[in-house]
Amino acid sequence: MRVIIVEDVESIARSIGDGLERQGCQIVGTYAEAASAIAAAEAELPDVVLMDVGLAGHVDGIVAAEELYVCTAIPVVLLSGSDDPVVIDRAERAGVYGFVKKPCRIAPLLSALRLAVAKHEEVRGAKGLSGLQRLALDHTSSGVVVTDTTHKILLVNRAATTLLGCRRWDAVSRDLAELLTLPDPVATGDHGKTSLTHHPERTVSFAIQRTSLEGQSLLVWTLLPSDDRTCA
Repeated sequence: MRVIIVEDVESIARSIGDGLERQGCQIVGTYAEAASAIAAAEAELPDVVLMDVGLAGHVDGIVAAEELYVCTAIPVVLLSGSDDPVVIDRAERAGVYGFVKKPCRIAPLLSALRLAVAKHEEVRGAKGLSGLQRLALDHTSSGVVVTDTTHKILLVNRAATTLLGCRRWDAVSRDLAELLTLPDPVATGDHGKTSLTHHPERTVSFAIQRTSLEGQSLLVWTLLPSDDRTCA
């Protein structure tokens, strides 16, 4: 796994780099500020970027992560010494694939990086969306979830994560039934209202459409707050 590390504390960057190399990772480069890291990522196309939230310069790691997500589709895992909900919400909006709180050990960090790469491959293989398409999808007010025919989540946009009460990196690869009470059976053209699996008092409206991409059958779920009658 080829990794770029973006961390402005040299001792931390060196410690993480050494630890990941001992686990078989290739450290493509280590950078202290966003502009150099983005340029390097665009040129080197690593498997994943490990990005600290607090960086030298005027651009923080979350802004840099969003630029990488939109322009290069390289998955990003964020490092932060804070678990402030505002920081985590910004990270989610940036489209990152993981969030690790510092200080952290190498083993869980490596697991987060591997999971980010695996989830990114699933999403990219299922949808093949460009950065601009992902950006547009994340700025629509309707929740959009794409699953395979077994209801495994392949893609989820920002509005859907808000409705479902989950984070993007927690949703991808899960069974939608873990989050939403599904109709039985699930049929193309179905629409109506249903509830969240773990919060039955919270309801959403849904509509289901079947499509295919590169021979794979997919289900596209459109979700709205239950007081919105578009899908009712």
